[in-house]
Amino acid sequence: MLIRGIGLGQGRNGRTNSHVAKVKQPFTIEDKAGVKDYAAQTKADSATLGTLMRNAEVVVGKLTSGAFHKLHVREHGEIPDDQLPKDKKGKPIRPRHPKTPGPFESIILKESEPTDEEIDAAISTMYSLVIEQEPTVEGLAKYRGLIQKCITAGDNGEGLRIGLIAIAISPEAIYRSEIGIGPKDQHGRQMLPPSDLATAIAYALTDSPPDAELLAAVEEGELSDKADITRQIKRLWDNQEIAKPRILRFFHEFFGYHDAPKVFKDTARFKGDYRNVPERLVEDADTLVKHIVREDQDVFSRLLTTERYFVAHSGDNELEKQGNTELKEFYNYLKDKGWEKFPYNTPKDHGDKARTISRKFFSHPNGNVVKGWMKYLTQCDKNGVNPMPMQNGRVYIKLYDLDEKTFDYPVEQPFVLAKGKRIGILMHPAWLLAHSLNLDNDPVRRGKWIRERLLAGTIPELPITVDASIPEDPHKSLRERFTKITNDKYCWRCHEGMNPLGMPFESFDDFGRHRNGIELLHGKNAKKPVDSTGFLTGTGMESLDGEVGDPIEMLQRIARSDRARQSFVRHAFRYWMGRNESLTDSQTLIAADRAYLDAGGSFRAMVISLLTSDSFLYRKTPTK
Repeated sequence: MLIRGIGLGQGRNGRTNSHVAKVKQPFTIEDKAGVKDYAAQTKADSATLGTLMRNAEVVVGKLTSGAFHKLHVREHGEIPDDQLPKDKKGKPIRPRHPKTPGPFESIILKESEPTDEEIDAAISTMYSLVIEQEPTVEGLAKYRGLIQKCITAGDNGEGLRIGLIAIAISPEAIYRSEIGIGPKDQHGRQMLPPSDLATAIAYALTDSPPDAELLAAVEEGELSDKADITRQIKRLWDNQEIAKPRILRFFHEFFGYHDAPKVFKDTARFKGDYRNVPERLVEDADTLVKHIVREDQDVFSRLLTTERYFVAHSGDNELEKQGNTELKEFYNYLKDKGWEKFPYNTPKDHGDKARTISRKFFSHPNGNVVKGWMKYLTQCDKNGVNPMPMQNGRVYIKLYDLDEKTFDYPVEQPFVLAKGKRIGILMHPAWLLAHSLNLDNDPVRRGKWIRERLLAGTIPELPITVDASIPEDPHKSLRERFTKITNDKYCWRCHEGMNPLGMPFESFDDFGRHRNGIELLHGKNAKKPVDSTGFLTGTGMESLDGEVGDPIEMLQRIARSDRARQSFVRHAFRYWMGRNESLTDSQTLIAADRAYLDAGGSFRAMVISLLTSDSFLYRKTPTK
């Protein structure tokens, strides 16, 4: 069962929520990091059912309000102007109502009882809006009887309203069922019907229902075997015009770097405007992930060990070249035009010329915009560096250990950012920031992440009887203050699996900046040397386990671990199946890992293997 539709406050294509602000999320889902097993987290208790009912009433009210307004006008006339609220000019404000679907309106406005055909049309319309499929014969009969009974007890409008609410809170509207049909194989399994397969495939990669080609494949019987399914998945994956946000979302849930904006920071220590800094870092990390997935070779290893990064770059080198040319043309045109004295309303000829040069950068070239750009471009020209394609917020590159005044912006990216200092996503400022505390690093959670995500280990939850605080000491580094834990055998039983993996990241501060010394709390210039050593265990290969001198050495070893790669595959399974793996899924996991390796480390091949596996295509009716 997958949560869908009105249960999440969404209608067809997820658009209802933008129109119905009163629709609330009924399911309480624990906001824990990582790939989520929704089936194990969501329970429909009394509070959930109450919220579902209110959501249904709100949505049905919105769908029918236009027709009920027409009925009111027909019976009572328009509301007099003196009874309406007024705008600032005293003009009456008449309420606006969305258009009611035709089958609903015809029943509400009809003076006699509706026919069975009219009721069936209304039921089919509601099904298409909230369930995205046609009702069964049994479903039509059930809801037709309910609506007719309510109409007899009340009137057309109220009878229809209650029937529509009943559809909106039906299990089919709350959950997307995936139940196999047809003959059972020797294992008692049944394959999903083509219509369910089309929906499952579409929502595996996109946020939209099946497109026309998928629906046509269902109608023409071309979604009945693995070859058909593989062809459709490859078509969706390879079509650049089709948005596939669920691919990037997997890497968000796996690495967790997208949570960087959620970490509160003492911005005074940043020494600059911190607004949107985490968001920009996440955008850069997204660009890097998409680039590696697009190239689709040794994806897992490259994500951990690449030296090449994107900084303030769209990922499209040709687009960046064009932007760089436009900025230089703009600078060369205005540098001797007295731009320093431009008023807010830029002289028309200069403003028109700026727009002609670039609509992207200068769609509204007022005096402030022109001066802001020209000051920066003049500075770049003086220092002999390429300008960054952003007018404001450039200070965020400090977290890459770059200076906006001297950074020679590479138009072609990715580029080697800091050889010998940073590699991979785990040393990207977005990941380091997301896995940090408000005022310091977080070696425990960082080590726990590596132990569980990359090394397939488990760490028990913190016992409620344990005081997990680390004592403050202005004369000691974080590693030294952790001796309270390392010297306690009870604590060390768990921390032994985390701290040696998290401490190597002491090479960076809690903003993600590389550092050669650790500033202490008791004085501005008081520093201690960085100790970035650690100890790697659990790779499954004795040649990889052992002491590490820094995080680069540690991640390069982990990237060569079969266990780490297979853990990555296992998390991909959980994400695309929406559940944890079981023993019966072992062949699916083995096949996905083999597909990845045989295709040269292809993430695409791995996901296609998962989405064409028996675990994805078949269902088995549970025994009592």
